[in-house]
Amino acid sequence: MHKDWIRTTGKGAASVAVSADGRRILAGTLDKQVRCFDRDGQTLWSAKVGNQAWRVGIAAGGEVAVVGTGSTRPWDLKGRGVCCFDQKGTLRWEHPLKASVWGLALAGDGRTLAVGTDRREALLLNDGGTLLWRQAMTGIGWRAWVWATALSADGSTIAIGAANGQTQVLDRGGTLLQQHQAGADVFTVALSAEGQTIAAGSGDQHVYLLDRSSGLLWHEALADKVWAVALSADGQNVIAGAGEKESHVHAFGRGGQRRWKRHVAGSVSYLATSGKSEVTVVGTRTGHIHFFDDRGDPIYRAEAEAPIRDVAISQDGQLAAAIAEDGSLYGFRLPPQVEAPGRPPSPRAVPQIITIIGDGNIIGDYSVSQVVKKAE
Repeated sequence: MHKDWIRTTGKGAASVAVSADGRRILAGTLDKQVRCFDRDGQTLWSAKVGNQAWRVGIAAGGEVAVVGTGSTRPWDLKGRGVCCFDQKGTLRWEHPLKASVWGLALAGDGRTLAVGTDRREALLLNDGGTLLWRQAMTGIGWRAWVWATALSADGSTIAIGAANGQTQVLDRGGTLLQQHQAGADVFTVALSAEGQTIAAGSGDQHVYLLDRSSGLLWHEALADKVWAVALSADGQNVIAGAGEKESHVHAFGRGGQRRWKRHVAGSVSYLATSGKSEVTVVGTRTGHIHFFDDRGDPIYRAEAEAPIRDVAISQDGQLAAAIAEDGSLYGFRLPPQVEAPGRPPSPRAVPQIITIIGDGNIIGDYSVSQVVKKAE
């Protein structure tokens, strides 16, 4: 494995995003910073934010970056909200909230931002930080928190996943298009690029697939809580990962047919798939990072020294990133898959790895651990 570069992010890391064009990696840290790198590991910019950078998002071409902040520390609740930066790291605007941001989604064109909070509401903002609408969730206390949000590429369709078990689908004007009730928290939602297909994962151990016009298409039971779902851009492929009793990643077609199932030896913390699902990257609580191709064949597996917190991948599947709870950010550059007429796709070569070194604390855990990562 080739080591490209090593960088320090600071005290911990919580979230990562990769621009669709694969030119930028954005990392949110627990020492209240956001950092942007190019695909070669060079620091482009860094900036302070009001509180821990729990969620980050970046536009398709990297021209807009957003950060959602939060805190579990009762003595440190100031500075929570959303802020937006341009491609040079200059602050464009801030939108303060008296709440922590659990769900954050930025449209590919950078013009629309969907936010979910522990103040029992979802918000939609435009590219100037102006509030377009608020959607209050029913429930008492944490049972109405909004865990996840997702947006279509143009921001015209919004999906919300909440602790009250609801998946809501709305248009940019705030009109409710669909609503589905699961048996427990909806922890994760995903939208196809045009916004027609919606996937949701719930604590009731089910994956749900909805259509923007007709509602529920199907649901599938897994063996544990579903923590992560992803959709291909066209909505034809659904990828789902669940807790440690499951220890598998599942892929389904839009009609509900099983495409593949692969063992990953641990609870899936997060996963992401490229535009056509050519590559799916999976992070686990056991510190493993798995790569699968569109047939479910393993491409590569890496091991971190701490649980994986978040993963992201470019639209073409050639740049991926994974961030661990000890503060390390790993980047992978995968060569393109070459297809010859009349022949099956050739296997991918082992990806190059880029490693950013960090140290820090887990959200909700105030201990600090020092680590040093070694790239193979």
